[in-house]
Amino acid sequence: MNEQVILCEPQCFGFEHSRLNAALLYTVLLAYPDAQVTFMGEREHLVWVGKVLAREVEVDEGRVKWQEIVIPPLEISPRKRLGSELTWCRYVLRVASTPNLRFLILCSITSTGLFFLKVLMHLKDRRVPILVIPHGILNSISDRQPRKPWRWLFSLRQVLRLPHPKRLRYIALSGSIYRALLDVMPNVAPNFRTLDIPCFWTHNNTSIDIGCGQIVRFGYIGVSTKGGFDVFSRLAAEIQREVSQKLGEFVMVGFLKQRGGYPISGQDAVKGVSYTPLSIEEYARRASSLTYAVVMASPKIYNFGASTSFLDALSYVKPGIYLRNPYIEYCFGKMGDIGYLCDSYQEMRSVMLSILKEFPLVRYKRQCENILQGRKMFEPQVLAPKLRAIVDDIE
Repeated sequence: MNEQVILCEPQCFGFEHSRLNAALLYTVLLAYPDAQVTFMGEREHLVWVGKVLAREVEVDEGRVKWQEIVIPPLEISPRKRLGSELTWCRYVLRVASTPNLRFLILCSITSTGLFFLKVLMHLKDRRVPILVIPHGILNSISDRQPRKPWRWLFSLRQVLRLPHPKRLRYIALSGSIYRALLDVMPNVAPNFRTLDIPCFWTHNNTSIDIGCGQIVRFGYIGVSTKGGFDVFSRLAAEIQREVSQKLGEFVMVGFLKQRGGYPISGQDAVKGVSYTPLSIEEYARRASSLTYAVVMASPKIYNFGASTSFLDALSYVKPGIYLRNPYIEYCFGKMGDIGYLCDSYQEMRSVMLSILKEFPLVRYKRQCENILQGRKMFEPQVLAPKLRAIVDDIE
């Protein structure tokens, strides 16, 4: 086992992104079955990723090495962040200079981290391919650019425009994200390759347990966002004024970031509203009890990002009622009928009322079957050869 691969998570602490990174790690293990893989990250994050990996799949313990690194704290001044980002980046590149390393993956990145990565790669020629996975930060490239010179210099849009090292590639986590990049930064888009998010699924059952007469539960999945939960709760209140609560319930599967952050109309119409994160067990219980997932955040959020709420709905095999956005529309195009794509609040309301008045049992079962079949596009076994092709292309 001479070949080596390194994955580094330079941002996440503890539980954050642990399932995603565990699935990504397993994708690498499948793509390079003879390689020794090192996962680098914050101490608690390593524990979480290791637990998820052990729970989901059987992996030879000798194939994975866990290495703690110091990453920038969540709360840190901009000036201190510069030094901290440079430190981890320099250290990881030094470790990655081993002669038998096949490639390095950075599981996430900040704009300052990418700045130092590009500078260090230019200062010393590096033959090892490096893949960088930007997540939500990609949304910043369409924002108004900062006026202060140093903030402007370290904004992601400007960092992406800096001279590009030959062995560096970025990963767009869906075809919709890549298309958005072509529209906004066509000169930068060729440096991206597309790879869907690797996922482990919570439920793999093929039997759909739903029958006529059962209560229909609509669930808001995830952490609250302006334009998300407040709209969901208003919708719940309106529908419950028209239809008996014995037919339908509205449930929160997640939590509100802070009490009193903004006014929420109709909050009493939603069961399980919480201001603290749910336990893993409670989250699973609520998600499993749903009939439909509901996602109604601003479509702009998903121009350059994937929807974890949507992926959770797939994980629990729940058809969704979605306010149309580029990412979910892309997935519908790949997977088929997995719910309802709506263009407005009123359309979502009409869909829910229609479901409550006459439950579409045949279509519902077909939607669940489409989810079970279509979500294979996110599984490590499917993505492993695609990852290998991306690395081979850089080499």
